[in-house]
Amino acid sequence: MLRYRLSVQDSAAVLSDDQWAAFVHEFNDTGEGIDRLLSNDCASLIESLPQQGFDATQIQVLLKRGVALAIASEQWIGVGVWVLGPHDDLYPKSIVDKLGFARAPILFGYGNIGLLDGKATSVHLGDKKLTRNEQMCEHLGALLAVHGQTVIVNIDRTQAASVLNGVLSREGCGVGLGIGDLIEKGSSHYYRDGVMNNSLTLLSLTPPNCDGHIRVDVVEEVIAALSGNHLHFA
Repeated sequence: MLRYRLSVQDSAAVLSDDQWAAFVHEFNDTGEGIDRLLSNDCASLIESLPQQGFDATQIQVLLKRGVALAIASEQWIGVGVWVLGPHDDLYPKSIVDKLGFARAPILFGYGNIGLLDGKATSVHLGDKKLTRNEQMCEHLGALLAVHGQTVIVNIDRTQAASVLNGVLSREGCGVGLGIGDLIEKGSSHYYRDGVMNNSLTLLSLTPPNCDGHIRVDVVEEVIAALSGNHLHFA
């Protein structure tokens, strides 16, 4: 409720990355659990914070969007989208360890949540001739799958679909992370079968059906945090 708009029509003044980090820092110093924000007396707690870098009134307005969040969550769950925050047990510990709680983004997922348990090999696609060649990218994905490696790519990069198709063609497992609408991506002919047979997980750093406000470099940071090995084609 504090960091994300919940629909295209949502015009709430959500917290920027810096405002969120400042709020988390001050809130953590209280020693209270995050669920205290949903209590009846949270307003007095928020007002008692130093408020350096954020505004208590803004926080309280955002926290009143519980009904909007409930409606949005019901719609997401209805189409198979799950949501993980840094406080959830299934949230990848490596992201929190490497980025810190305040910088760890919410993960909106579609597909097999179990693929987040463990280290993947990330494939970073740049502008070299190799990464413009669809056949070569498919071969690379297939080669990694044969060696039993879960492959993670920035799904918004050119030829990301080719790498993942190569992985799936060898009955391997893949993860695609980016920004944008998970529902649209998950229902496309590129990824639908992989999601349905639990061999592919799609992740987004922005809610479904919503304009995102996430820096592109954050996607790469999260991919690096989820990866044990890295292949770069700059």
